Amino acid sequence: MAKAKNTVWLAPGIPFQLEYAPEALEHVRRIAVEAFYSMPRGGMEVGGILLGRHGNGLVEVLNSVPIECEHASGPGFVLSPKDHTKLAALVAGGGRQPGGPELRVVGWFHSHTRSGIFLSAEDLAIHERYFPEPWQVALVVRPEHGAPARAGFFFRGTGGSIRSESTALEFKLQTLAHASPGAVWGAAAGIAPTSEPLPVAGVPDPVPEVETIESPPEPPAPVPVIPVVEAAPRYLLWLTLALGLVALIAMAGFVYRDTEVKVLREDIRRERLRARELERRLEVERKAHEAQVARPAPPAEQPGASQ
Repeated sequence: MAKAKNTVWLAPGIPFQLEYAPEALEHVRRIAVEAFYSMPRGGMEVGGILLGRHGNGLVEVLNSVPIECEHASGPGFVLSPKDHTKLAALVAGGGRQPGGPELRVVGWFHSHTRSGIFLSAEDLAIHERYFPEPWQVALVVRPEHGAPARAGFFFRGTGGSIRSESTALEFKLQTLAHASPGAVWGAAAGIAPTSEPLPVAGVPDPVPEVETIESPPEPPAPVPVIPVVEAAPRYLLWLTLALGLVALIAMAGFVYRDTEVKVLREDIRRERLRARELERRLEVERKAHEAQVARPAPPAEQPGASQ
């Protein structure tokens, strides 16, 4: 089966040409949707690195590798110290896989299941720390119930700043069977698409051909597609149950510990009251004894005084 042609993502202000292989983003979509349906009320958020090529004003996204997040802080994509160590090693190794093509880390992706398509302060910190090159991008995926997932890239402009509040151009991640290979996202925004991709220096393999498609101002309404809910893997369900049990045990321990502390404080308060009462009584007895000692003795009777 021949691979689909690259798709060009043309957004206002982007200082380079960004292309992606539909197979690469299909992999990202499947990971995000699978985690989305792994648990109720928003599912779990996931992330990974994007691999590809760059050079001569062209950035290609050709593959992806997921990041193993332990979700120590909950279902959101918040990296723990262990997760940061794994991500640093993955980026340092270039995401290389045995027998795979020689690709470079061109960015990263993560999903938002409870918010829109933007980069939070934590997302920006990850981007600046692990993906500091001006040509490295971030991809945010937003799975939806009963509809195709939405996505958007984020990039550094000519001044190095990142528009984080929203993506410059949102698009839908259709399943690979419904994707349009060789399409150009952004032609409807008034940006003239290029007729062919820019050459990539230093890459022995030929650059995939990019077909430019003129898009009308308003794309036609998509044909309704019945969404296929992808079943969550069994290990994710067991992991969710285990995390819930651990949380319940931890909460019970906190409640028991708090009860013990309250009882201990009450005992200490009572003992202090008893000590104060004992001190008061001792003080009263001491004063009474001193008063008795200080009282003068009655004069002794003289012999014969009664005669």
